[in-house]
Amino acid sequence: MMMGLIIIGTAILTGRVMRMFRNAAGTIRGVGVGIAVGLATVVIARKAMENDHRLRSRAHKAKRAVTGLMDEVGHVVSAKM
Repeated sequence: MMMGLIIIGTAILTGRVMRMFRNAAGTIRGVGVGIAVGLATVVIARKAMENDHRLRSRAHKAKRAVTGLMDEVGHVVSAKM
């Protein structure tokens, strides 16, 4: 009787550990895909901006706007805590 409970408990624990590793693998795969897409975007954007001054100027303005927005969000979050 006791041995049966130990086997059942071990099976449940093993199933939970395996499920945890599968979830972690999915997360790691998603992070990897995100990094790959980000790098591809950087390469394409860098090539596009090499000779286009207007595109560089607009991209710089957009970067400053996003940075300002993130700063404001950071101040709001830190003020709430």
